[in-house]
Amino acid sequence: MSRSRTTEKASGSLLSRLTWRSPFWLPVLAIVMVLLALIPGESTPDETVGKPREVATNLATLACPVQEDLSLMVGQIEAGFEAEAHSIPAGTLDPAWSNPKIWRTGKVSGDALVVSQTGEGAGPVGYVAGTARKSIGSGLIVSRCPELLDEGWIVGLGDQGKSNITLANLGTAQAVVDVYWYSQIGPVEDTESIGVVIEPGSTKTLRVGASVPTEHVVGARVVRRRQQVSAIGISADKEGQGTELVLPQVDLGRSLVFAGLPDKGTISVSILNPHEETVRVKLRGIRSGGAFDIEGLTDVAIKPKSTLKIDVPSKAKLNGQAIQAVADQRLAATVTVSTAKDIALLSPAVELKRPSAVPVSLAGKNITLTLVAPDDGGTVALEGVDANMKVVARKNISVPAASAMQVDLKKELKGAVAVVVKTDGAIYAGAWSRSGDIIAGTPLAPAPVFIRVPAVAVR
Repeated sequence: MSRSRTTEKASGSLLSRLTWRSPFWLPVLAIVMVLLALIPGESTPDETVGKPREVATNLATLACPVQEDLSLMVGQIEAGFEAEAHSIPAGTLDPAWSNPKIWRTGKVSGDALVVSQTGEGAGPVGYVAGTARKSIGSGLIVSRCPELLDEGWIVGLGDQGKSNITLANLGTAQAVVDVYWYSQIGPVEDTESIGVVIEPGSTKTLRVGASVPTEHVVGARVVRRRQQVSAIGISADKEGQGTELVLPQVDLGRSLVFAGLPDKGTISVSILNPHEETVRVKLRGIRSGGAFDIEGLTDVAIKPKSTLKIDVPSKAKLNGQAIQAVADQRLAATVTVSTAKDIALLSPAVELKRPSAVPVSLAGKNITLTLVAPDDGGTVALEGVDANMKVVARKNISVPAASAMQVDLKKELKGAVAVVVKTDGAIYAGAWSRSGDIIAGTPLAPAPVFIRVPAVAVR
């Protein structure tokens, strides 16, 4: 009896000390918060815990869009250990697509080519190029293949006929994606694009005109809810005046650099402001001779939750090099270059904090590389490799501060089929091609040897 009372007294004494101010509860509360974050629900994707971050990985995946007239090229910075390639929908593939030790080129049937690759530093890099079908606008296409997407922004699509966003489910279970639309007059309500279900190993296409009719500058926010998903936009003109693939912008930014602008055509910038208040933007040109504010475009107001197209005056004389958009809040944007026969749309380039790679030519079109140092100068080491990844040519380049320069890859790195780009300093890059009025361009990004771990979404 005495022992029992002593135990009760000790217990009561301990519990009396465990108040909510006690340090004992801190790890318990942390565990409860993590568990609550993992419980599925239907809250908006804006409710997150923590921040997205990048972690090293030896497994990376990309998905190249496929059309019958497009050629594909897939390689890597360093030879990988193992690769697995499959088409969507499933079909027969040349075994070479699953060889992680070579640069492979060819055509594939279906809607997409998915390549997953293992090996330290061996994240896959892919490009597509060719002439678009006349039924969707014709014109030249050159685009980097998108990687896995958690959240992305696609801007500058026009409701001119066949423009759309294609979502691909790269996983083995149903994927769910939300797409939020924006126009020049504000957000567009479209319940059909919320909770879009994509079956395993398939794609789903959302046509712009069905969601945002009669608009010419359309923006979209694409949010993955579950499974592995990729997304890419296509801006097509029903009048036959050009087609281009548009890569998602993964992060909103206050300073966006557009590299890889073809050296002929009129230029415009399409901007999406997702905020509740007006955002002000300044446009800068960056050329080989230095950077400068573009006259008349140093204080442009973008209305809340809307898009705006800004025409760049021809007297800016950018010579197809680079544009920088600087804003007081984070935005999404693309640059469009237009000729009488074609268009090129470029989403922002990603700073090359890690190596990248680009073809020397693809689909019979030679590639020009544009290198940009928007702030401080930097150096770039180019390594030309053959199909078996043997280095056959090298070139070192110094990029002065606040400048841009172009490199004819076929001329400067003879015998190479692809070029590995390694930088020292804050360098951005883009790739483009032109034959008369037929143009295309795409931004470069670091090879996916790191993966992006999203913030925990509370749903």
